[in-house]
This record gives sequence, structure tokens and C-alpha cells, in this order.
Amino acid sequence: MGYPEDVDQFRKDIEAGFKCKFEGPLKEYVGSKIDMTRRKSGTEIKITQPVLVQSLEDEFNLPEGKPPKVPATAGQILITEPGGVNLDKKGSKTYRSGTAKLMYMMQWSRPDIYNAVRGLARHMAKPQERHLKAMQGCMRYVLATRNRGLLIRPEGTWNGRKGYKFRIHGRSDSDYAANIQDRRSISGGRTFLNGAPVVFRSATQRFVTLSVTEAETAAGVMVAQDMMYVYRILTSMGLEVELPMLLEMDNKGAVDLANNWSSGGRTRHVDTRNFYLRELKDEGLLCIEHVPGVDNDADIFTKNTPYGIFNKHVRQFVGEDEYVDQDTQTPE
Repeated sequence: MGYPEDVDQFRKDIEAGFKCKFEGPLKEYVGSKIDMTRRKSGTEIKITQPVLVQSLEDEFNLPEGKPPKVPATAGQILITEPGGVNLDKKGSKTYRSGTAKLMYMMQWSRPDIYNAVRGLARHMAKPQERHLKAMQGCMRYVLATRNRGLLIRPEGTWNGRKGYKFRIHGRSDSDYAANIQDRRSISGGRTFLNGAPVVFRSATQRFVTLSVTEAETAAGVMVAQDMMYVYRILTSMGLEVELPMLLEMDNKGAVDLANNWSSGGRTRHVDTRNFYLRELKDEGLLCIEHVPGVDNDADIFTKNTPYGIFNKHVRQFVGEDEYVDQDTQTPE
């Protein structure tokens, strides 16, 4: 990172000291196609996986019909149905193989399917017919949006000079006690660097929370850790970060707890997580603020949303691509 002439000289020094070959601009990485576009306003990188997407059509006998407009049915929560029909050995192998492909895609190029695939991955051990249908629905959505991919388009351009400060911004959300079988909540969140997504996650919480506020706090801590990870990477390279970093949550109770050192009887059991957020705040590293739920794009990482909400938020991660409905600006 730095002036182009310095980068070019560094490359020449590496080639002089080691036996290596310059392959030119990066166009492919771990099976991902990387399209880089340079403009006066900045550099734009789009990551897709066309070969892997095509394999879904070639290897899986997917049902025909009108493809879904979202990765999973709105409100869908996959559980192990009592008395449900378990897949046979061949069906289970198909399910595990397909889910594994989708998991690889969600990590590298398709943040839009993250929550749906998280739900599928919970049933790898003993999948049922309902789970297989949900997997096929997700695959059909991916095939219908095969050109969609992760868009990294940071705001502004760094000229390599000292004194430039990068901006880290996080948002978190949770779906309280979503799974009726174990009552674990879902944590979701994303971290942006200069307005571009660099971390996004959807994860089942490893503990049972006792309130919505506690679940939201746990999700906030997860995103705060991701933000600190990005912060440490940048500072380890000698780069500067604008402080405090902004973490937004859509639960006012969780925001108030993070900004207040007092704790009541009903929240005393979650003080460890609150202390983590409070210490980051007191050290000047973090600022925790409230964001309205309708504007919280982390929502799509905690639950399977209706198309209106999904279409509004997904553009933050894939851009205004050919599949985004421009007429749908507000949640349905």
C-alpha cells in the first residue's frame, strides 16, 4: 500500500531477491472471480463464483418453476421435526454436499445467503426432507441471481500519504430465542471499512439469553470484536483509524446499558459483556449509538426477511445490481 512507484519498486526488489514471476492484477482467488474497476472516484471490486454457481445446476436435480426472490421463505426457521422423514444415505450425502457448497459461497461472494445457509448447516448430521427442500430453494435463488456478488466499493481514495484516517463502522442485530427447540438467539452483524463490507456474520449464540436486551448485547459484542480485529490489522501496518469507531444497535436498552456503568438486578448477569463494550467506550475506541430497526442492514443476517426488507438491505453488500428492485425502497 502506498504510492504506485513505490509499489512497483518493491515488486522489482522482490523479483530480484527471489525466483518468482509477476502475474499481473489479481483476477482469481480460491475459486472466486475478481473484477476490479478503477475510476476517479475510487476502486471497485466485485467478487463472484460463476463456476461454483454453475455446479449447482449441473450436480443437483433442482425442481423447475418460478425461482424464489429471496434465499429462504420469510420467517422460515428450520428445526428437526418430531416424526419428520429423515433423508436416506444418498439424500443425506446430497444435502451435505450442497450445503457445503453454499457455505463456501456465503463466505466469499454471497453475503445475501448467509443467514439462510446458517440455518441449513445446523442440520448436516440428520437432515430431513424439509431441510432438503429449503436447500433446493436457496440454490434456485442463487442460480436466478448468478451474476450477483460481493461488492467492495470504499468511499474515497487514499493517496498513500500519512495522516489519512480510515473509518470503521459496525452494526449488529439479533433474533431473540428464534429456535423453538433450544431457544438460542441469532447474532448477526457486519463491519464496514470506509463504507465497504469487510466482515459479515450470522451465528447461533452459544448460550441461552434471558431477554431481548441480553441477546442484542451479545450480538453487539460480536461485532465489536470484529471491529477491533479490523482496527488491529490496520494499526499493525502503521495506518491510522478514526476514533471512536461507531457501533450501531437497534435495541435502545442494549445501547443504554453499554453507555451506563450502573446495572440493575435483571441485567447483572450480563455485566461481563457490558463491561467489554463500556471499556472500549471509555478508552475512546468505540461509540455505541442507536439505529432504527428499519434502517439496520444487519437484519438480513439474523432472520429470513420478506422481499421488501431483503431488497432494501442487500444492496449494501452487492450494490445496485441487475436483480435489485429499484421501486422497492422501504420494507413491505
